[in-house]
Amino acid sequence: MELDPNNPEILFQVGNIYFTIMPLATGAKEWAIRYYKRAIELDPNNLLYQEKLNKILAKFSNEKTESFSEEKQNTQCSCSEWKNLGCGKGNCPFDKMYQTRLCSPTGCQEEKRCVKDESCITPIIQKEKESNNCICSQWINKGCGKGDCKAGEMLQERNCSPFDCAEESRCIEDKSCIYSINQEIIIGNLSVKVINVKYPEWIGDINTEGKFIEVIFELKNLGKEAEVFSLPSEIYDNENRKFSEFSFWGYCGMLLKPGFPAKQCGIIYEVAKDSKGLKIPIEGFLVNLGF
Repeated sequence: MELDPNNPEILFQVGNIYFTIMPLATGAKEWAIRYYKRAIELDPNNLLYQEKLNKILAKFSNEKTESFSEEKQNTQCSCSEWKNLGCGKGNCPFDKMYQTRLCSPTGCQEEKRCVKDESCITPIIQKEKESNNCICSQWINKGCGKGDCKAGEMLQERNCSPFDCAEESRCIEDKSCIYSINQEIIIGNLSVKVINVKYPEWIGDINTEGKFIEVIFELKNLGKEAEVFSLPSEIYDNENRKFSEFSFWGYCGMLLKPGFPAKQCGIIYEVAKDSKGLKIPIEGFLVNLGF
């Protein structure tokens, strides 16, 4: 949403896009909070950042800055059981399980954590059998990133006989799962394409010092109903280091209506200055960003 930059309600800016307290889209509150917390880390003497962060927190939850955390320790909150969302999800390393749970009453935040889990350590994909007593069919492709395969890998399965021979499965790197910039990927009703990648020198009034990368997407709804499509919140480098989303603009996470021209959005990720071979997973596919 483009607004008058002199509007006193403006909280932050990415490029020529200005964000206000209302109407912030679903999820935008968290990114605004993350933006100013990071800005305070980079420039702790800038009281404007602290003032705006307090303004956001007061508007939505009446919380003070120091009380903001991913896992509340408020003993007055009643929380549900922890729910497993997957190994390496969220900000967890690959060998940890990402868990979340909902808390009540109103004002209690969703809690998140990373925990050790045997399923994240012991590979579930069965090794290829070496027994000469089993006769197996040809490998059949099941899809990119399916099962326990990583983005960019093809899950293959085959049946073996006699009856005591188990079905075999494996993950292999496959060119059909790997894309480049400006190549269209079709995922269900979504057409998505990475159309540009750049290192912004400034994000709002923060000097990035080469530690941020902006990925610009082109999105189109190919279905018959309006839908919200999620985009990746992390990217990887050739050392398999994960870098998280810092902020976004445009139609990322917004409702896309069918029959309309493609829409653009951008996601900014905070990366290491020495990162190379950056790639972004989109569902089971992998897009090489060329950096």
